[in-house]
Amino acid sequence: MKQIIYTLDRLEDAFETLVGEKIGSGAYRDVYTFLFDEKNWVVKVERGDYGFHNIGEYDIWRNYKDDKKVAKWLAPIKNIGPRGLVMIQRRTKPLVTDPRTLPAFLTDRKRSNYGTIDGMVVAHDYGWIVSNPVMKMTKANMREE
Repeated sequence: MKQIIYTLDRLEDAFETLVGEKIGSGAYRDVYTFLFDEKNWVVKVERGDYGFHNIGEYDIWRNYKDDKKVAKWLAPIKNIGPRGLVMIQRRTKPLVTDPRTLPAFLTDRKRSNYGTIDGMVVAHDYGWIVSNPVMKMTKANMREE
């Protein structure tokens, strides 16, 4: 039991050393600033027992990061933990105005799933997209939560 407490103390200490302010929350994850570069990166932490949402998003990024036509619409992912419970992703700025169009493969048009990086609209919550993305542009029709 002492060893478990010892290990948990160190894990908590490491987490608090790397992770800053909580800046958001979704249905399954909490989002924090990444202390080494708060302006450019966030840490997404699963609240459930397994890392399904982080892993799903990471798999999409890994599969399409070299496809410039698709990747430019996705907030990049820097790293993910071995169990998928913690993931580091590029931080976006909030949308000022809704985009008029988005690629058809980005199917979840909830406004809070999008932001901008260097003035370009990107999805920062994209765990569910159409497989084999087609670059057909469609009306954005953004929705609230």
